[in-house]
Amino acid sequence: MKKGGGPIAERRAEEAQAVTLWEAVVRLLDVMRINRRQPRSIKGLEDDAERYFGGARWFDWELRSVTRLECNELQKRLTVEHGRT
Repeated sequence: MKKGGGPIAERRAEEAQAVTLWEAVVRLLDVMRINRRQPRSIKGLEDDAERYFGGARWFDWELRSVTRLECNELQKRLTVEHGRT
């Protein structure tokens, strides 16, 4: 079989691209736990994700579908709501 070919490889590649923001955060938290990062760092990321994105439509969006304009609008909203960091 050719490298990277076939329907199974194509399906896996498609699924890998269909990651939501929430799934990406969970994966990052898992990696942090596996790498034995400080519990304070893990908790900080959990809290920040919930503070900035919780309850928002962003958690359910596939990352590949988020546009540059939407990112810019979110950044402006977060700056107004939470101040500049």
